[in-house]
Amino acid sequence: MADKLKNLADEGALEEAMAADTAILYKHSSFCAISMGVKRQIERFAGRNPDIPLYVVDVVGDRDLSTQLAEDFGIQHQSPQAIALRSGKAQHHASHHEITVDLLEKWIA
Repeated sequence: MADKLKNLADEGALEEAMAADTAILYKHSSFCAISMGVKRQIERFAGRNPDIPLYVVDVVGDRDLSTQLAEDFGIQHQSPQAIALRSGKAQHHASHHEITVDLLEKWIA
């Protein structure tokens, strides 16, 4: 993952994401071809929007965290999946090929 993407499983990262005015969570699977393509969209978004915090959840390695996020936000788990947070609340979400730079930029506008 790009340096601009923080691992949500890292100590303090979830609290940091929840406290941010705006943040993007990206649920990624290294075993999924669609996730690999979406990852490029996420990285392009990060490059174009360096002030927006981006957090990655490895849905294979951090399955419990991924499941907990789905429960906490009331959003069915998918992978790949992007979730836009505003002040700790899920405002938007999309999965698979719906996730594009343009969509993410609409969410933060």
